[in-house]
Amino acid sequence: MIAKVSLAEICERHALHYLDVIRDANNLFLQSGTQHQRGIALFDLEQTNIRAAREWAAANTNTDELAAQICYGYAVDAGNLLLHCLRPEEAQTWFQQALLEARNLCNAEAEISPICLLGFAAMRQGKYRQAVTFFTDAVLIAQDTGNLKAEATSLGHLAHAQDLSGFLEEAINNYECARSILCHLGHHNLEGKILTNLALANSKLGETNRAIGQLQRLLEIARESGDRLEEANALGNLASVYGKRELFSAARESIKQAGEIFRELGYRHWEAQSLSQLGDHITESGEPQQALEYIEQALVIYREIDDQDGLARTLGILGQTHFSLKNYHQAIQGFDEQLELSRQIGDRHREANAIGSKGQALIAVGEFDQGVSLLKEARMIDQSVGNYDHEFNSLCILGKVYFQAGKADKALECYHEQIQVAQIMNSVKKELHALNHLAEVNEKVGKRQWAIEYHERKLDLSRFSDDPHDEGEANRNYGHMLARAGDFSQAVKFAEAAQNVFERMGDMSCAMMMAKLIEHFLNGKCFELEDIESNKHYWIKE
Repeated sequence: MIAKVSLAEICERHALHYLDVIRDANNLFLQSGTQHQRGIALFDLEQTNIRAAREWAAANTNTDELAAQICYGYAVDAGNLLLHCLRPEEAQTWFQQALLEARNLCNAEAEISPICLLGFAAMRQGKYRQAVTFFTDAVLIAQDTGNLKAEATSLGHLAHAQDLSGFLEEAINNYECARSILCHLGHHNLEGKILTNLALANSKLGETNRAIGQLQRLLEIARESGDRLEEANALGNLASVYGKRELFSAARESIKQAGEIFRELGYRHWEAQSLSQLGDHITESGEPQQALEYIEQALVIYREIDDQDGLARTLGILGQTHFSLKNYHQAIQGFDEQLELSRQIGDRHREANAIGSKGQALIAVGEFDQGVSLLKEARMIDQSVGNYDHEFNSLCILGKVYFQAGKADKALECYHEQIQVAQIMNSVKKELHALNHLAEVNEKVGKRQWAIEYHERKLDLSRFSDDPHDEGEANRNYGHMLARAGDFSQAVKFAEAAQNVFERMGDMSCAMMMAKLIEHFLNGKCFELEDIESNKHYWIKE
């Protein structure tokens, strides 16, 4: 006699089966090459059943504890895959439900994973303020439950969100704390990822030599252990830091090596990212025509593997490259495509990128009012999502645009607002940057006393910077201004102070440059004010 099976039992078995399916898809997704693509394909093939099973579980969580556990598993056990395959809003719904089930089951430790996944979903949308809140909650729960590994990983995620939004000093502190815990626990594989992010944050603060040393050590470890994927990651990150130092040949060689390894391992996403990064470096080095070939190759791969995030990022790089070539209408077309795609996938970060970049291109073709309007819109998006770093950059661009249009008062307003943003971020380096703009504009419009005041403020503040270069540069810039005013004896005094700073920190290259500058000042030679009036465009970078 065949036993009768209830509808509830059938639904439960169906949900359990497809929970195994989505776990298998996630495990494949986390692997390289063909396996990675198989994971995505498996989800695409079975997503109707997966969604139906998960919806049944979500609808029965109040009366069935197993259904609650299944619902939790669909989100947490496949989080990496869901972040890639679902729109952020849908992924957030799954993660929020998982968090609710953890709370209903009175399992505080189980709350950590869905909270972190919510943080990742927010980051994917460029909502960094929201991401910081989620990761902070995860850290606090990990500390309350005594889960050191979860505390360290949550601290690493928190630091990354802070890093992206511009709170570099807080990020570096949290990276260091996370690394210390992981080292204590012996999780050296996880410690390597934290060290990579720490190096990149140091690079943003101007500590490029330290960053290069840290990444070169990671590269050595990867090669000694034969870990080809980590070797490629280290090479790619080294290329980013070399680019910041304008060591373009070294950056180009590193990213080419990284791309070859990714291609060999079958990581098509990372291969495409290497190609777009290579194109970006070539553009930065002044050869944008050569860059187009690599950028187009990256776009082909992203379209083939249907990677919308990578495609949106690379369309922006394509637009910037056309801008460098003065192909302004093609640049606008690239930014429009980036904007449309960014809105489709809900990425506010790149939406602001596309709007601001298009604004600059419109200004270049004479559409000043429309261009400025778009730059302001980009700044408003940055404000709304808590992306202070990009808001700061948007104000920098606006200030330069206003000054070049003869609107010095508007430019000064932007630079004063920059100082406010820098202070919110607690970034001495950015505040110094804004003060330098204020000094330059006031000098250029003949308000020398105001220029002197801003240089004095900059000099005082530079002594509190973690980067000794800032004090040297503050003295050097003050000396430049005095030389332009014909006060060469005072100019020499500040140039010598800058030279002393660079010698003290062991930067003999900068010290030698200052020696040449002192010689020019002693011979009564001065310099033109270049930065504010330059044609260099400050793109809102990734």
